[in-house]
Amino acid sequence: MRFDDLVEKFLEKLRYSGASGQTIRAYQFHLSKLDRFLEDRNLAIENLDSEKVKEFRNYLVQKGLSVKSINAILSACKSFFDF
Repeated sequence: MRFDDLVEKFLEKLRYSGASGQTIRAYQFHLSKLDRFLEDRNLAIENLDSEKVKEFRNYLVQKGLSVKSINAILSACKSFFDF
């Protein structure tokens, strides 16, 4: 299944669980950062391992994002992977 399809299913689950529109948009925005990282490296979501997650974190740092933003993105990713 494509990453976009998985994200849409995740966001749909959030909608059904009563998450606000703002929360859903935030998750979508944060997960778009992971999607961009995967696309830039021509990686499938299935190939994401702990080393690639560390690379993703470093990628976010190199983009100049604040610690708060990086933590929010990583938290969204964790929720997505727990789904």
